[in-house]
Amino acid sequence: MRILYVEDNPANVSLVKRVAREHELVNYIDGEDALRNFAKDNPDLVLMDIQLSGRLSGLDVVRELRQQGYTVPIIAVTAYAMIGDRERCLAAGCDDYMAKPLPIPDLIRLFERRKQEVADLAVATSVVVPFVAPSVPEVKPETPVPTTPPIPVVPPAPTIPETPVPTTPPTPVVLPAPTIPETPVPTTPPIPVVLPAPPTIPETPVPTTPPTPVVPSVAPSVPEVKPETPAVSEDKPSDTPNEKGADDIKVKL
Repeated sequence: MRILYVEDNPANVSLVKRVAREHELVNYIDGEDALRNFAKDNPDLVLMDIQLSGRLSGLDVVRELRQQGYTVPIIAVTAYAMIGDRERCLAAGCDDYMAKPLPIPDLIRLFERRKQEVADLAVATSVVVPFVAPSVPEVKPETPVPTTPPIPVVPPAPTIPETPVPTTPPTPVVLPAPTIPETPVPTTPPIPVVLPAPPTIPETPVPTTPPTPVVPSVAPSVPEVKPETPAVSEDKPSDTPNEKGADDIKVKL
């Protein structure tokens, strides 16, 4: 537990240190220093001397702490106990009042009681309480009522007599004939005509006539004619010569 003791008397500070030896004690002798470092020190208990030597009194420091929203217990301490001091300290925001010299048994009981409160508070804050979202009644949007805007009252315009304006016949406007762009005719490329290849005619071999051999002109040879031997008849031998003579023999060519 951390105890803040705002006191400018070293004897009183030494007494509190001996009693609160198992606790952490922070001491300031000026009220302005105590205010300036209060958030950093974050004490669990405050012992505040009422009669400080600085610009601020102890009650001024207590009032400022309460205005800033600090709820830590503050015990007022004074050496001159007078009638009405307790009420003044409680009205400034103190939780209790102790007169000097400080009674040691009362300090021990005060420290033990506050130590138990700090422990109980630490246990309570460590318990995780499930958050339950509050039920919010469903608010139906109001249907807007159509409002008819007021009809403005327009005063009648003054009547001005019309002056006849000479009418000019309108000039006929000759519009140019619309030019229709020529639509290009898509040209189809000619389809190439593929002729079938002519049939291959096998070449007929031309018969070659062998050359006619040249025969040299040779006079015909006349065979030698031998004279026929007359046949001798076995029946009639004749001694007469053949009727045909030698001249009658035909030569066969």
